[in-house]
Formats: sequence, C-alpha cells, structure tokens
Amino acid sequence: MRGILLTGICALLVGTVGATARSEPAVETEALLQELKRAYLAAETLTADVELLRRDGKTETRLRGSVSLKKPNLVRVELTGPFGRKIVSDGRSLWTWLSEGNTYRKAEVRPFFAENFGVLWAKPISLFFNPDNLVLNPLVRRENTQSRLVGTEQKGAVLYRILEVTTSGVCAEKIRHFIAPDGLVRRTEAELTSQGESIHLEAVFTNLRVGVPLSEENFTFAPGTAAPDDPGKRGLVGSRASDFTLPLVSTGRIALQDVRAKNRAVLLSFWFYR
Repeated sequence: MRGILLTGICALLVGTVGATARSEPAVETEALLQELKRAYLAAETLTADVELLRRDGKTETRLRGSVSLKKPNLVRVELTGPFGRKIVSDGRSLWTWLSEGNTYRKAEVRPFFAENFGVLWAKPISLFFNPDNLVLNPLVRRENTQSRLVGTEQKGAVLYRILEVTTSGVCAEKIRHFIAPDGLVRRTEAELTSQGESIHLEAVFTNLRVGVPLSEENFTFAPGTAAPDDPGKRGLVGSRASDFTLPLVSTGRIALQDVRAKNRAVLLSFWFYR
C-alpha cells in the first residue's frame, strides 16, 4: 500500500534449517541470542527516537519520529515524513492515522500481539514484544533461520555486536542487528531479495530508555478532525485495479493483464505458509 508498508512485499517465505554442528562461533552466537532475549524480556517499557530508511532502486524514503512501548500490548508510534502516520494500540484497538488524506483506521488487537503487529520495518519494536523472531517476516520461526555473530562496530564509546540472520525462499532476507552492551538492538539493516530485485531497509533507535513509567493515558487515540478511511469514498471500489506482476510459488510469474485478457474474474487471496 503506497509502496511504504512491508506487508505484501513477500507472499511466501520459506526458511531452511542450519547445520547442527556446535562450533565455537555457534556457541558465541547462541549466547548472544540468549542475552538479547533476556534483555527484552526484562524490559517492561521502552521509549526511543526512531529513523526509518527504505531504498528501492533509485527511490529513497525516510521517516522520523518516536516510539513508546509497554507490555503486554500498548504502543504509540509517531512518524513524520512521506506517508507520515501515528500507530496507537490501547490494548483493545489498534489505530492507524495517515497524514495523507488525514484519515484513520481502527482494527481489533489480536491475541498473539507480537506476530500480528508490525510498524513498517522497525524491527526493534516487535523484538520488544517477541525477541524470538529476529527477521522481518513475522511468520518465520527461529528454527527456520540461520544466525551468526559476524563482528563488531565501534560507534563513539559504544561497541556494538553484529548479529546476522538469514532466510531463503521466494523472498530471501538478510538482516543485521547491531546490539549494544545492554543486549538491546539500536539499529537493524535488512536486505530483501526476490526475483533478482532487492529492497534495503534500515531502522535506527536513539535515546533508547527502558523502565520509564508510562501510564495508559500515553496510549490513547483521539481522531480529532480525521475521518475514517473509506476506500469507497476514495473512488477505489468499482474502479479498475492497476496492473501488477507476482512470482509464482514454483517458477515463473503471473501478470494481472494476462488473466484479464482471458475475460476471467480475478480473486486475489493473500496466504502464508507456516
């Protein structure tokens, strides 16, 4: 949607299980994974400033803003820039306000919050709720990924450890987590590749703090002058869908215009393999 949401980038992502050999690097990687998990499980609240970058060919998009998180399912994200938005969960409803058109959407907060909630590609947000999922696709299990400690990076006085996680399939993913000494991720860099095309995504968290007192009032949403998002009012219902091409599960691609040429009705169904 509007080329900015990660949802829909991959229709299917199937990982492969890594080797079982427990070499010394594997032991170090597992120790880092456990350290990261403990750090996020211990954090009851988290606040930070955030900057998101998406680079697709020659197109680059940046969003800046702030996040406030509280377990088990309270979220407030405010982003400015192209496709600016506010995303707020009060524990019962998930609100998304879009600056373009000054509209908002309301959805029910679903039970498995960490896997059903996504804020663009700001992976450190979902790590706060579910540190077991280290890739952008929320449906990929940890055992279907390959993780390794690939080095360190010095930024000022802080030494970050770099954890690289990869998957393979129709949409291959490589994401690097830059982990601070406190075990929390401050930056992620991801590369999604499908059919020879790639998208680069970054999320940077600064001024990160955990344990800050946050009341439920921090997670309320007031529509104000915004109107409910209504596709019918935007002229989408009944209009001609734009042409698109998607990869098939096996090999090859399928284009909407090819199906239209046969005068067939088209039902587009989004599904995932788990």
